[in-house]
Amino acid sequence: MFTRTRIALEQSISLALALGALLAVIALSVTKLVEQKDDRLYRERLGAILKSIDSEHTGLVRNGLDGVEAYARQAQEGVLSDLAPLRDAESGAYVLVLDQEGRTLLHPSLPRGSTALASSSAAIRIRTSPPGTLETDVLGLTLAHT
Repeated sequence: MFTRTRIALEQSISLALALGALLAVIALSVTKLVEQKDDRLYRERLGAILKSIDSEHTGLVRNGLDGVEAYARQAQEGVLSDLAPLRDAESGAYVLVLDQEGRTLLHPSLPRGSTALASSSAAIRIRTSPPGTLETDVLGLTLAHT
């Protein structure tokens, strides 16, 4: 009787280990699929943001209004208002926009005009790099500071 119990116990333990391994493989596969979906969604959102900014700029240039401060300011405000609601509650990711002096233009908790981030290494790097030379890779998209 002892031998039968021991064999049954070994089989149960083996089955439990096999099921645990199977669950781990399934969890990893599902996690990878979800991350791929999230990455694709972020790339789409980022592409839409960049397209919106480019469209605003192209429209101003085409109409000769890119040098007119009032129109440029209005276009900037339009882009900022489009970007403001973009926030991922799950990951906490948000859009951050700084001006040339490092003042906050768009941040979920800092007021507009705040200089709290101006001395950060990223803000300094952006401000001190010549236009078009600062490149970073975000979710497979290369972004350039211009």
